[in-house]
Amino acid sequence: MAIAKIDLNLCEKCAVCDAMLACPIDAITHHWAEDLVHNGPVEIDTKRCLGCGKCERVCRGKAITMS
Repeated sequence: MAIAKIDLNLCEKCAVCDAMLACPIDAITHHWAEDLVHNGPVEIDTKRCLGCGKCERVCRGKAITMS
């Protein structure tokens, strides 16, 4: 079964992460920078990931792949 993986170099650190919103089980967490103003990257809980691929399809930066 494929699971979602993120390339942090491609992550655009969107203020509203479409991939996080698309995940049906909330396996994606958005982290904020320490100053709480700048967006940080997202993290995927690979143990919770169902492998549905919804996050991959909507990620604006194409940072998420299924493998």
